[in-house]
Amino acid sequence: MSNTTTANLNTTLFIAAATVLGVTDTETTTCQETQTFRRIVSQRVEYNSASSTLFNVRERFNLDGLHRNKRKLNTISSLGNNWNGHGASEIPAELIEIIGELINSLSIQPAIFPTGRGTVQLEYSFNEGNYMEIEVSIDGSEVYGYKNQAEFENSINNNEIFEKINEFLTIA
Repeated sequence: MSNTTTANLNTTLFIAAATVLGVTDTETTTCQETQTFRRIVSQRVEYNSASSTLFNVRERFNLDGLHRNKRKLNTISSLGNNWNGHGASEIPAELIEIIGELINSLSIQPAIFPTGRGTVQLEYSFNEGNYMEIEVSIDGSEVYGYKNQAEFENSINNNEIFEKINEFLTIA
């Protein structure tokens, strides 16, 4: 990728993120530098309550993580049937769209993996044994993990994924 293409992509990401966060046009023009953008973003962040904290706060609003996941999702979208040599199903374009919209809205990016079942798995892992994986399909999602030494497992609708991730990342 050329430097011009990278610069244009970074500018587009900054403006898109600034728009989502409600940054004014004047502030958007000053968001071209990563440090400036991160400063503005950190001023916009609100916790669920005064007693809430998020895991790994330094990773919040990490544009490098979002950029990495966008590239990975693009690669996943190009996988055809039998991409793993063991009969893996192709990942449907509709599912790629669902995951793309989801990662655009996340403040902490997950690890993303294709599965042989034609689904995409999102994973979060933090110190102290806190772990969550969500296997996302077009029809719904399966969630499994540990939080504060308690195991959980359930099925959720895809419109509940964002809420489930935020619930996992927040400790009251």
